[in-house]
Amino acid sequence: MKKFFIFNVIILFFLIVLAELGARLFHLSDLMGTEDHLYYIKKIKENKYHALNPNTEAKIYKKKVYTDEHGFRVPSLNYKYDEDKKSIFFIGDSTTFGNGVLEENTFVGKLRVKLNHYNLINSSVPGYNLPHYIYELDSISKFDNVKKIFYVYTLNDLSKISEEQEVNTGEEIISKFRSLNFFNKINNFLRDKSYFYMWFKGVLTDPAARHFKYDYNAYKIKSNLVFLENSLNKIKKYLINKNIEFKVIILPYEYQTRMNNCFSEFLTPQKILVKKLEHLKINYSNYTKDFCDHPKSKILFYKFDPMHLSIKGHDFVYNLLINDI
Repeated sequence: MKKFFIFNVIILFFLIVLAELGARLFHLSDLMGTEDHLYYIKKIKENKYHALNPNTEAKIYKKKVYTDEHGFRVPSLNYKYDEDKKSIFFIGDSTTFGNGVLEENTFVGKLRVKLNHYNLINSSVPGYNLPHYIYELDSISKFDNVKKIFYVYTLNDLSKISEEQEVNTGEEIISKFRSLNFFNKINNFLRDKSYFYMWFKGVLTDPAARHFKYDYNAYKIKSNLVFLENSLNKIKKYLINKNIEFKVIILPYEYQTRMNNCFSEFLTPQKILVKKLEHLKINYSNYTKDFCDHPKSKILFYKFDPMHLSIKGHDFVYNLLINDI
């Protein structure tokens, strides 16, 4: 009996190793680990939140990232801006930061090369949403001669602001598992190491659909929509006082670009946002239709990811942004 058990364990181990090798060989998934030393806790008045350590090298999704003296993403350590150039400033979260993509392949990095008569400043931080952008408005003042601000809006920018969002989403069950320290450590380890785990979890749970449905819930809450309008108006007024041009770029979720989803109620978050922007007379470009019209929109996104862009996705956004800039 003991030999039979040991034999089964060996067979199981062999199958797991084989599955992992196959997942890596055929690139069935991507990894999503993050090195913790990139982050620190920042405090502005009564607000505590995370930020990126300045002058730091780390890995996010297995790709090296570098930050400047302000904690903003740059191509290399000790990167210097040219004080004689005008600057274009980007606000955003991990999508604009470029999780899983080398800096030179992100849309900001590609613009940095193309528009070399400008400083390209990428202030984006993974995990940020609308409240964080309000906290960080004064970071713009660290730079002289900022002429344009692009706020790259993803649908989770309104997420996790109200507890009402948790109701009847199914996500609260997963959140309970994540709150268990043991489970969380195992999940984080496998996210960083195992291609098979990421593939299996992606096929089993469809995280792109799950995350969209959870974040969509944020747009059904009236207090969130009031906060959305007030926050956009606050950013607009702040930049008007500084004589800085402001434009919002709207990006879709992968789930929204699937067949039949581009022409249904799943686009409601964009419709709400566009209505608010037009009411506030804020300039914007909505790239949702461009993604929907792409014949293979899935390849524009990181594998099994709700909103992060692949290298092809960053290239796609870069070509759209060139026209806006």
